[in-house]
Amino acid sequence: MFSFLTIWLPIIFALIGIGFLVIGWRGRRIDHHPLCPRCGFDLFGKPELTNIVCPECGHTIATTFDVRIGHRQTRRGLIYLSLVLLPPSLLTLSIVSTLAARGVEWIQIEPVSWLVKTADAWDANGAADAAIDELDRRITKGELSAEQQNEVLDHALAVQGDMSGMNDPQHLSPPPNQRSWCILVEQARNRGKVSDDRWQRYAEQSVVFLLMSRPHVRRGDAIPFSLGQWQRCSESWFNPAYTLALEIDGQPVRVLPPNYDRPPGVYEDTSLQWFIEPTDPVYQKLAYGEHVAKVIVDVHTPGPSARNVLMAPRSTKKQIALTRLFIRAADKPSVTVDSDPKLKPQIEQSLHVRALEVANLGKPNAELHIRLDSDGSKRLPIDLAFRVTIRADGKDWPCTLPICFVGNLGPLGSSFTKVSNFHAKTADIILQSDPAAAARTLNIDHIWDGEIVLKDVPVGTW
Repeated sequence: MFSFLTIWLPIIFALIGIGFLVIGWRGRRIDHHPLCPRCGFDLFGKPELTNIVCPECGHTIATTFDVRIGHRQTRRGLIYLSLVLLPPSLLTLSIVSTLAARGVEWIQIEPVSWLVKTADAWDANGAADAAIDELDRRITKGELSAEQQNEVLDHALAVQGDMSGMNDPQHLSPPPNQRSWCILVEQARNRGKVSDDRWQRYAEQSVVFLLMSRPHVRRGDAIPFSLGQWQRCSESWFNPAYTLALEIDGQPVRVLPPNYDRPPGVYEDTSLQWFIEPTDPVYQKLAYGEHVAKVIVDVHTPGPSARNVLMAPRSTKKQIALTRLFIRAADKPSVTVDSDPKLKPQIEQSLHVRALEVANLGKPNAELHIRLDSDGSKRLPIDLAFRVTIRADGKDWPCTLPICFVGNLGPLGSSFTKVSNFHAKTADIILQSDPAAAARTLNIDHIWDGEIVLKDVPVGTW
């Protein structure tokens, strides 16, 4: 594969060099004397320039149109510039042609610095991935000196640890080709090319924690937080364990996962949303206005001899993530509602039940699971937050979790309820708007207010 730099750039420079040579050799006109077109003899002073014979070479000049006007002086600067451009351009073209004839790819002889620069660029044609693959090939084959290899690996670690585009959790912008650089380090480690110190640095940088909270919270509502995990390693690599502590304005607070408490310890899951309940003493003392929340995460990574954090000596690296929130007065709701009945038909057309299934837990107990989706081709006219009830055999079964949806960002979600002696083949799904559920999300502040009933939904088996 030959890139633009190796083919068209030399051609362009060669054409420019030829143009400079022609213009420089032709020169510029320095007077307007009539000259013999054959020998260039100066005919200045001749009274007539028709039907005359050149006294120098004997050429017959029939009309004034046969006369060449003006002496010319070569432009040495352009000639010298053409000599600067032409030789390297022609040499590069000859090398490329020879390599192409022999079936050798140019990328295999590109300097390491070129490959690194190509690999760092946003590229939709695969040139960046090809450059990283070539660097991996040279590391594997031992074609790089120790200094070059260490420079490549250190650059890969610098790209992995770059936090410049990670300040806003809502708009993450990691460096170009970050994952490909990570794979290069992992493959090099598998071949014994990465030192323990660099591998430990890679492990410590393999995950970034991003703290998000609801921007505006009404006094008396729970404060929802989301501790997002951005992995900076290949999908096949480890998930580090962690312990965390949350503070608001420097005061430690207790965080609770939804619906249940979990004792302090080492966690391996950051997919849950966390809450500070209104009963927390620190929360109760917060004044109205803006506050800074900080999470301190102790990330436990494996030692250099293993991948799995649970099977190797642990090292710990502390990470700190910040977010801001605003406490409103209790009479200022954080969620507003819209009761417009015209929205109901649009919402009903966009919603459908993907699955309603019963999972037996040992007779007569069971769990009934529901999953709602929206039509991705039709954007919902408003955000939704529903309290879900399943009605079957004359009984109402309230679901444990609400279902919320923002715009058209994929499925609404799922919920479940515990049932007993459940034998129905169909059921009705009752969706009732729930501002309290919306207030426990990160980003829903305006919802539709109403009720939707999805009738005769078939019940399947989990």
